[in-house]
Amino acid sequence: MKTKTPLQLQAWQSLGIEQRQRLLALHIPPEQVEFAGTTAQAVAVCEGASADEVAGLALLDADVPIGFVLLVRGAQLPDWAPHGGAALRAMRIDHREQGKGHGKAALALMAEWLCEHWPSCRTLALSVDDGNTAARRAYQAAGFTEYAEPRAGRIGLVRYLSKAIALAPNGQVPAASTLSPMRESLQIRVGHVGDAPRLAVLASQVWLHTYATEGITHDIARHVLSEFAVERLAAALGDPGSVFLVAECGPFLVGMAVVRFGVPCPTGADASVELQTLYVQAHAIGRGVGKALLQAAEAEARERSGSWLWLTVNARNARAIAFYEGQGYSTVGTAHFALGSERHENHVMVGREG
Repeated sequence: MKTKTPLQLQAWQSLGIEQRQRLLALHIPPEQVEFAGTTAQAVAVCEGASADEVAGLALLDADVPIGFVLLVRGAQLPDWAPHGGAALRAMRIDHREQGKGHGKAALALMAEWLCEHWPSCRTLALSVDDGNTAARRAYQAAGFTEYAEPRAGRIGLVRYLSKAIALAPNGQVPAASTLSPMRESLQIRVGHVGDAPRLAVLASQVWLHTYATEGITHDIARHVLSEFAVERLAAALGDPGSVFLVAECGPFLVGMAVVRFGVPCPTGADASVELQTLYVQAHAIGRGVGKALLQAAEAEARERSGSWLWLTVNARNARAIAFYEGQGYSTVGTAHFALGSERHENHVMVGREG
């Protein structure tokens, strides 16, 4: 039996003349053109643009173009996309090829392409018109979740979705089933003063990965050296109004959470225990560490206050927002984190009643 050739993505610039003609002749129904524009319009964006920031990729089936995707990053990112990630600006699948799973396959291929060519992009964001229900269902089935409030668009509401791009140690995109558990059993315990040095290093590492996406400024350096100083964390570990939870795998610290009691939610929601911090090392993400820490924090909130948790999360941290939503948390408002002269928008989220 003949084995079917797998689909692949290939740069528009490397296509032959006949392949380009076939791609530009993709059959896109008028109702989809209304929402997404023509293939020619999408191709025009990548011509003459920097290949480092714009990638026009043909979806090929046995070297025959059946679709086209347009990825952007850096200065080409739209204002709605999370900083430091990539955005899908266009995806066209020939109408005669739709309903065969090619769209889902293209999204998976995009994640692989990003890992190989733009490895610094750890999220893929996209926008979809509210009325384009078929596309919305397809993106959600592929693991995309909403991370921002809808906005009024050209022909109605526009929704914004994103998905985290997880890298395996070899630089490839791991399937969910291939994420191995931690090498040794994970242990969650209450932290003590002796943990301060390791907590300071872990907090600095994770915080910088979230906020210092373009490099280290003077404000960032001052904040990290002050907020995560060993002496400051040692004092906080002795505060009876909070509890530090430590995640360890054998001798290795892989995550931490800080719970503060008697702190009202700023939006007025009926929650008085703040999950001030939940940090997990990048290599441990997707292996149950964050979920275990969150569950331990929720248990502390129930036992000590009979309350459920509220928290703030960077509005551009699509991965974290998707994680909390998956654990039953919902956005109830916004707050801002000031760093020097800059203000960073945060989502305020509240969990389910414990």
